[in-house]
Amino acid sequence: MNISQIYKSSTVKLISASPSPELDARILIDFVVGKESLLLSHPKMPLTNAQYSRIRRLITRRKKGEPIAYITGHKEFYGLDFFVNKNVLIPRPESEELVSLALQRIKNNELRIKHDKNKTIIHNSKFNILDLGTGSGCMIISLVSRLRQTFHPLPSTFYFFASDISQAALRVARKNAKKLLFDSPSGVENHAQFSTSSNSIKFVRSDLFQNRLLHRKFDLIITNLPYVPLSDCHLEPFDCAQGRQGVERSHEISPTSLKARGRNDNSVSFEPKNAIFANDNGASIIKRFLEEARNRLTPDGAILLELDPRNAKQIKSFAKKLYPTAKIELKKDLAGLERYLKIRL
Repeated sequence: MNISQIYKSSTVKLISASPSPELDARILIDFVVGKESLLLSHPKMPLTNAQYSRIRRLITRRKKGEPIAYITGHKEFYGLDFFVNKNVLIPRPESEELVSLALQRIKNNELRIKHDKNKTIIHNSKFNILDLGTGSGCMIISLVSRLRQTFHPLPSTFYFFASDISQAALRVARKNAKKLLFDSPSGVENHAQFSTSSNSIKFVRSDLFQNRLLHRKFDLIITNLPYVPLSDCHLEPFDCAQGRQGVERSHEISPTSLKARGRNDNSVSFEPKNAIFANDNGASIIKRFLEEARNRLTPDGAILLELDPRNAKQIKSFAKKLYPTAKIELKKDLAGLERYLKIRL
């Protein structure tokens, strides 16, 4: 069988299972063959038996609803190619806006960064930046990568931290940092000692701020915590809270929760549930974070938070009580939904 034939048959198989059967088939074929665009340039190129068998297996996985990103182990975010597996959420375009907002925040006068003609001068001794609930590391790594391009080189005044409650997620984040930011394993700090180099990201396992390594003041905290109401997960609460348990009942995930996470298919059914769902209409973990973060910000620190548009106003009101003198505002995503909360002390 040649590439064109397997493409046609694969597309037919995926029509009822995917919103983009042609694209999915092409991605999986390219992934197996190891080259892009062969479908256009060499449609009659024959496949080996091994390639044919592997493509069929991957198409079957996709037909069952498994996300392309988990099948291939790749997902693009902010122009970078991230490794992902079932221990982390698949990076979403919605979260890219948090990186853009963070870059904006870092580069403006509010964080004492001033521009003198064509030269950027940092008027501060130190900036601590935390990505709390880092998952794959997509936000903090994208931020570091873009800051390097901006400042040439990245000043030693920046200190980066990334935390997650999941050790498995941190392994994915470290792998991505090594792949995308550092030339050698020595570029990523070891577990026992914090590197003072601004070329490092300190990865910390922590339930919010519980780890003592996070007992410091941060100039900027970005976070994408679980925010979908537990009621949207029609599994037993134990199943929803325990990652992959109950995934065989994936059809019971509410379509509302998919929209809240910016998805129009059921890929969320394959992702770790404890990174998606929360009690109190999806606000419980975010509220606990906002309470703990009060003692973890510098006098002019800021928080950038992604949330569920359905409880955005509720969380904003909660934040106003905790930060009465702060400037607090909601920002809409590209779909016009209130998805981001900005808090500036």
